[in-house]
Amino acid sequence: VGEGEKAYKAARACLQRWGHFQLGWSNVDPHTGVSEGTVLAVTSKTLFLWNCNPLRIVLLHHSRLRAPRPAQSFRFAHGCLDGHMLTGEESFSVEMRPDGSVWYDILTFSRPLHPLAVGFFPLTRFFQHKFGQESASAMARAVREQTAGTAPSK
Repeated sequence: VGEGEKAYKAARACLQRWGHFQLGWSNVDPHTGVSEGTVLAVTSKTLFLWNCNPLRIVLLHHSRLRAPRPAQSFRFAHGCLDGHMLTGEESFSVEMRPDGSVWYDILTFSRPLHPLAVGFFPLTRFFQHKFGQESASAMARAVREQTAGTAPSK
């Protein structure tokens, strides 16, 4: 999604304000904190229905390694709570590698739980794929906007 310290900080800030979820058809309140144990709701529109799916942040990890160029990462994961259409977890991370490149990653494992999710599982997978693509685009856009006109910092 970018290169250098400024890009990493912009990507981390995007995760912390849930910018990767602000897609018009998928949302999390941007004032929701990112800390272990936080309970939140993802609202999403699939076809003509709005869903509200409860989650809890189950992991928060931030690291900074010293090297010729510091590698840094920020990640969190949330798990599905009772009332969610699926069961499983999803993690989001941004990482600045030793070469200075900044990466955004989503890892999801889930299976349908609610009868509608079971019956329409191919549609569920379609929306998960759509979310991944649009979330990555939102992250790249946020980094571009925050670093426009600046050279990558070392």
